Amino acid sequence: MRLGRYETLQPIASGGMAIVHLARALGAGGFERLVAIKVMHPHIASEPEFVAMFLDEARLAAQIRHPNVVGTIDVQEEPLFLVMEYIEGPSLHVVLRELRRRNEKLDVGVVLRVLHDALLGLHAAHEQKGSDGAPLEIIHRDVTPHNILLGVDGVSRITDFGVARAASRLSSTRGGQVKGKLSYMAPEQFHGQDIDRRVDVYAAGAVLYEALSGQQLFKADTEAALMGQIIRGVMTPLRAAEPRVPQAISDVCMRALSREPNARYATAADLADALEDAARIAGTPIATARAVAAAVKALAVHEPPPAIPGPSGVRVVPPAPVSGSGQHAPLSGSGKRAAVPAPAPDVDESPSQSTSVGTLLAPAVPLPQPSAKRSWKLMVGVTTAIGVGLGVAAFVGTRPGDTEPAAQPAAPASAPSAPSVATKPAEPENTASASEPAPSSSTAAASPSASASAKKPVTTAAPGGNRPPPPSRTAFRPDDL
Repeated sequence: MRLGRYETLQPIASGGMAIVHLARALGAGGFERLVAIKVMHPHIASEPEFVAMFLDEARLAAQIRHPNVVGTIDVQEEPLFLVMEYIEGPSLHVVLRELRRRNEKLDVGVVLRVLHDALLGLHAAHEQKGSDGAPLEIIHRDVTPHNILLGVDGVSRITDFGVARAASRLSSTRGGQVKGKLSYMAPEQFHGQDIDRRVDVYAAGAVLYEALSGQQLFKADTEAALMGQIIRGVMTPLRAAEPRVPQAISDVCMRALSREPNARYATAADLADALEDAARIAGTPIATARAVAAAVKALAVHEPPPAIPGPSGVRVVPPAPVSGSGQHAPLSGSGKRAAVPAPAPDVDESPSQSTSVGTLLAPAVPLPQPSAKRSWKLMVGVTTAIGVGLGVAAFVGTRPGDTEPAAQPAAPASAPSAPSVATKPAEPENTASASEPAPSSSTAAASPSASASAKKPVTTAAPGGNRPPPPSRTAFRPDDL
C-alpha cells in the first residue's frame, strides 16, 4: 500500500484496534528508512471514540523521548495512521511462547535486564510533562509481554500507548469500562476506583513472574473466575513456582504484586532499583544488552526485514526462510540470492498482495525453456492433431444418404426420358419430392445411369390419379440441403 510518502512492505503485528506494517519512508535524494506504520482496522476507523483514542496515542507517545520507549515519528490522516520507530526484534510474548514450546526458560539475568529496561521506559512515560510544564499523568494500562519489544541490539522497549490514560487525554473512558488485558490488571481496576501509575507497577510484576516461571500469574476457565482470583489476590509465590529464582528476587516480585496499592513500590523506577539490589544480594548479575541479543538470536524467532528495493527497481530476496516452506530462496550463478523485480510504484495492488510475506519473500525460479528436440516433437504433434481433426470433421459432415449425386430441377420436355429410379423413400401423400441440384461433371462421368435417372424428378401419385403441381424452385426440404 502507498500511504503518502510511505510504502508498506509486510504486516508484523495485529491487535484489537489496529494492524502494524513494516514500511519504508521515502524522501528526496533517494532517502529511505524503515518504519512501523500502525493502521486502524477498517471496521472501527469510522467510530469517533476509537479515532480519538488513536489520536491520543499519537499525541502522548510523540512527547515521550526515551531509549526504552518506541518513538512516534508522524501521524497522518485520510487514511488515519501512525508512524513509529521500527524496532527489529520480537516481542517478549513471542520469546516466551517459543520457550514454552521448547520446554525451556530464560536465564534469570536476561529476564532482569529486559524488565529493567521496560521499567525505565515506563517511568519516563509516568514522569512526562506537557508543553506547559504540567505533568501529563500518563498511565500505560497495558503493560504485557506483547508490548515489550526485545531489539536485536539487546535493548528492550515499551510500546503501544493505545489505551493509556492521561489527565489531558481527548477521549474519556466510559463508566464501568475496563481497558487492558485481564491477566495483567491490578485488583483496583475492577472496583471502579481511581487508578495511578501503581497499576503499571503491578502489571510489570505480573510480567516478571511469567518470564521467570514460564507460566501466567493467574489461570482460569472463564473471565469471571479469573477476575475473582485477581481480586482475592490468591497466588503461588514465585520461588515456590520456580525454585531456581533467588529468594530476594522473588520477594521483590511478590511485593510488586501486592493486592493493596500502598504496599507496592510507588514508582516503576523504585521497582527497577529494587531488582538491582536483589540481584546484587543474590549474586545474580543483571545481564548485559549483548547477552540479551545473543539469547534472542539463539531462539531464531525473528525474521530480518526484506531488503528495500533499490533505484533499479529490483528487490533482493533476503536469506530468510520462505513463509511456510522452511527453505531459502535459490542462489544465482554468482552465489548471490536471486532477484525479484519489484512491482511498479504506481500499480494499485490490493493490500493482501502488497503486504503478503510470502509474496515478498517468494523465490524467483526461472521458467523452464523447451529444448529444440522438444519443440520439433511439439510441432509434429500439433500438425498431426490438426490433420486428424479435419478428417473427423469431414467424416461427420457427410450423411450416408448423400453419397448419391443430387438431381437437377425438372428437365425440359424434349429431354429423353429414362426409367425412374427412386433415390429416397416415398414421401407422405400429397407431398412432392423436391428437385435436387445437378451432380458435378466428375460424378456424372463416373455414373452415367445415375445421371440419366436424375434428370427426371421422382414423384408420388396423388389420390384420384391427379398429378401434383410442379414444385417451386424455392420449395425445398432442409433434408435435401
